[in-house]
Amino acid sequence: DSDFLRRVTLDVAGRLPTVDEAKTFLNDSSPDKRAKAIDRLLTDPLHAAVWATKMCDALGADNRTMYDQSVYRIHDWFRNRFERNVPWDQMVRGALTGTLADGRSDEELQAENARLAERRKKEQELQKEGKKLEPEPLTDKPWRVGPATRNTLEDFSYNLKFRVQAGPRKGQMDPRPLTQHVATAFLGVRLECAECHKHPHDRWSQQDFFGFTTAFAFLNRGLSPEMQAKKLTYINGVFVTDKPQETFPDPQTGEPLPPRVLGGAVIDVQPGVDPRLEVWKWMVSAENPYFVKAIVNRVWGHYFGRGLIDPVDALSEANPPSHPEVLDELCRDFVAHGYDLRQLHRRILNLRTYQRDYVTNGTNATDERNYSHRVLRRMSAELILDAIANVTGTPLKIDVAVYGGPGDSRTVERAIEMPLSRPRGDDTYVLRIFDKPQRTQSCDCERSSNPNLSQALYFYNDADLTAKITNPNGRLTKLLTQITDDNQLLDELYLSTLTRLPTATERERSTAHLKAAKSRAEGFEDLMWSLLNRQEFVVTH
Repeated sequence: DSDFLRRVTLDVAGRLPTVDEAKTFLNDSSPDKRAKAIDRLLTDPLHAAVWATKMCDALGADNRTMYDQSVYRIHDWFRNRFERNVPWDQMVRGALTGTLADGRSDEELQAENARLAERRKKEQELQKEGKKLEPEPLTDKPWRVGPATRNTLEDFSYNLKFRVQAGPRKGQMDPRPLTQHVATAFLGVRLECAECHKHPHDRWSQQDFFGFTTAFAFLNRGLSPEMQAKKLTYINGVFVTDKPQETFPDPQTGEPLPPRVLGGAVIDVQPGVDPRLEVWKWMVSAENPYFVKAIVNRVWGHYFGRGLIDPVDALSEANPPSHPEVLDELCRDFVAHGYDLRQLHRRILNLRTYQRDYVTNGTNATDERNYSHRVLRRMSAELILDAIANVTGTPLKIDVAVYGGPGDSRTVERAIEMPLSRPRGDDTYVLRIFDKPQRTQSCDCERSSNPNLSQALYFYNDADLTAKITNPNGRLTKLLTQITDDNQLLDELYLSTLTRLPTATERERSTAHLKAAKSRAEGFEDLMWSLLNRQEFVVTH
């Protein structure tokens, strides 16, 4: 039970269980307590943050090639929808078809234009005085207001990687990298090879790649003719054009390729109709073999450390699923429940497969493919940093100010809520050494769980970690005053770090160390340090 609670809380809510949660769960004798815990955690506000961060990883939301503000907005937009359990097909429609107009009325656009004009005027006045305009303040839950509530996600396209880097179209939208990110994030298909030649391990040809890419070539960025006609000169952004901004010749005939769905039919482009909408209709059709498998496999991979198809965004004929019947059944159930993500998570989490022990027997010790036991995995960089903050009761040292353009000021209490791929601040060192992805690739494949020397040295002798443990305003200092019984305090430390009580041997050794310590405070500081240094602390098991 203790292993399960720790595992499911880390996996679903991106945090350690609280001491009260652990005590309540471990003392509960009801047969359905695990199912109830799963339902409770799926509505935890941090569950949406975990998956918003995963989508930022998958979409390459790198604040080196995007304004910080745009990365925040992508995270907020997805967090809003995961929190409301918006069906996956509708979520993808909004992410895929983002524009600056966003279905807003003329009145809404006029109000936005007036606000931006006034802000620009203030900015110019302050520049004359050598000052900068302060970021606009936000509520403490920005994913519930403002741009996060818009129908579509325009900011996905605000990536320098999606811009032409040289030539007469420099600065305009480049549909090729955009297409690659769409394919990996929403179809689980990698198309990089097909841009230059026939894919060596899959069906994709250059005609397939460039036909699909042409469907995304109707995008431009700037002041659209529509906004110009309405004199809304501050409403700049992504808009759909009547003709492709770039055409691609058929490698065999030299004729311009028409827009197509991937490997399929030609899209009949009608005036005023976004070709990306036709791509979305194809995605959610029964004929599409990738869309549902991609998200089901991604969710499975999150909980088990490997997909039924692995890597999770490498669906191909040369990479079949390890358990096709399981994948097919989960896909069928997902569609039958209306693309309900929460139901998909619930079904996987309630499987005995997910709830199996990590302890092996004589026949399955080396098995990492057949799910005969839980495979130990190191926590992600964000989870490790948050877990240390929870155990020590110290705030994160992460600078969340917005750089690179006008933005919003906000606070981030947990690393799992941090949208940026390259945040700033003292604690970002921990994120780097534990391999937080910088989102430079078009696949969700940068995150690593491999150990290295820097990780071991951080826990062993890093001055910042020691300062967190001994912080006079930290959790241990308060507990030393509140709990005078050493056994009770020992239980508290074990429950907060490992979600279990100490064994008889651990209790005996801890008691002996406390008696030999120079002071009660120093003894418990040593014990907290030793618990943080255990492999059991940094893995989900």
